[in-house]
Amino acid sequence: MVLAKTASNSLNPDFHAVPTVHVSHLDRTAILAYAAAAGAEASIALASILASAPAPFTATFLSRGPLRGGGGDLLKPDRIAPGQDILAAVSPIGYGGRNIDLLSGTSMSSPHVAGLAALMKELQPSGSPMAIKSALMTTGTDVLGLCAAEPGRS
Repeated sequence: MVLAKTASNSLNPDFHAVPTVHVSHLDRTAILAYAAAAGAEASIALASILASAPAPFTATFLSRGPLRGGGGDLLKPDRIAPGQDILAAVSPIGYGGRNIDLLSGTSMSSPHVAGLAALMKELQPSGSPMAIKSALMTTGTDVLGLCAAEPGRS
């Protein structure tokens, strides 16, 4: 199945019961024209990994601060991480009987940062919470240029 978006938006993955490829709305017209032609054929090639593509992406809807509720004086959150299309364990209730699903949002971003903190605690068991936070704060990198829906944003 070819799933073509009809408008400009992200190409978020979905679970499908048949082999499926998602294509951008920019390719939709050309694909429809080709499919309507006599003798049109298609195949799906083996996936390849592009090491030059920026990844992982930070979802554009994740908070980057400042905290508006605090009058704009607080830069929160302190650290963010990828939070879009994270393969997560879920309760089969409410997820069509599945044990896993792709979830997005701050609740998917925060476990990455918590996991990094746990790994740091394992490496430095005597490290205080503030020392771990300091290490995270001083070694993180800017993610503004790594937004899935806004490539090249700076």
